[in-house]
Amino acid sequence: MAEQEMLLDSATIKAAVAGEKRAMEKVIEHYAPMIDELAVDEDMKQHLIMKRFIAPESLDFTGVDSI
Repeated sequence: MAEQEMLLDSATIKAAVAGEKRAMEKVIEHYAPMIDELAVDEDMKQHLIMKRFIAPESLDFTGVDSI
């Protein structure tokens, strides 16, 4: 029998999306093994974490040339 993956409850996800600190910590904790596996160093680890919690529409790219 395959091991069942623990899922985050919808209330925690909604709270994290709303910016609630404890909920965001729970989400980071939940995904820590995957983040650790993907990151080659601490900078990349922080980048992966921040990428999940900063909405692209909240970033200001004024004056930045497109690629």
